[in-house]
Amino acid sequence: GVGEPNVLKYREIRSTQERATSSIDLSLRYRMVKEHLVLQTGLDFFEWGEQIQYDYSFNYDGVNRYSYLSLPVYLGYRQAFHAFEWSANIGCSLGHVLQQKGRYIQPDLVSLALENARTWTATGMAQVEFIYIFDRYRFTLAPTYRMSLGNVVNSTFTKNRYFSFGLQMGMAY
Repeated sequence: GVGEPNVLKYREIRSTQERATSSIDLSLRYRMVKEHLVLQTGLDFFEWGEQIQYDYSFNYDGVNRYSYLSLPVYLGYRQAFHAFEWSANIGCSLGHVLQQKGRYIQPDLVSLALENARTWTATGMAQVEFIYIFDRYRFTLAPTYRMSLGNVVNSTFTKNRYFSFGLQMGMAY
């Protein structure tokens, strides 16, 4: 009938007109090593979100960014070779939202709604870390996969989970 949501068109618009976005994340880490075992914790700032270009019954360009401050715990296995080291790490973090508002098209296909990301979020992570040691300095490169554990945005119509691939770079003294 009139006014009923077109579920297939709604899903199509959401999947084709919302695209991945990039972000710069920051971390402070504390690392403990005992033989081959690595334990890391610290403080992370990261973002989830998407770039939106709705072009159906109205035009809207925007970016939804949900930023979090989180406490991570990572466990890893490491191998050292002279000035080089590598480790494989897995972990998770619990984050508190800093920025939580985003806009999404609604199933009526003619309106936008302001949605809130969850106040707390859990995130899983897996990475391989490559380390070069020079004097008392350590330089690291770590390809990283990260995923939300559960919905970051969870309202009546908008249920968003996220995953990302990235490259962490760092230096330690």
